[in-house]
Amino acid sequence: MMNEESVMYLVLVPPVACPRPRVTKKGFVYYPAGYTQFKKALAHELEQLDIPPFEGGIPLILRARFFMPKPKRGQYIGYHYKKPDLDNLVKSLCDGLEAAGIIPNDSQFSQLDCVKCYSPNPKIMFMIEEANWEELHENQEGSE
Repeated sequence: MMNEESVMYLVLVPPVACPRPRVTKKGFVYYPAGYTQFKKALAHELEQLDIPPFEGGIPLILRARFFMPKPKRGQYIGYHYKKPDLDNLVKSLCDGLEAAGIIPNDSQFSQLDCVKCYSPNPKIMFMIEEANWEELHENQEGSE
């Protein structure tokens, strides 16, 4: 549940999915240059938002909306149901949040509420909240 202190952040960077890492013949692991540039641009935009950093060891909730570019042809409205996969978009946002120093590790996210949809203006909107176990536990007991 959202609380009064929840803030939705807007990043005017078109979403890019996190690709699989590549490995050289010598065994070095790297990401493609396009993704590395995206991650730097995203981290820069996130730093400009002055989001207070979250401490480690606290379970967090990530709520995110990925507004994907509309194709030049066809009528695309609503949910984006083609590639890239939603989990890879979430991973790229988490990588940016880590690079910007907002979260120490994306393993802190214990709950996700994420959607990808078409938009004439590609962007990412997200909110991070501290998870409230008591509230979750109350909701589970009420449904039994």
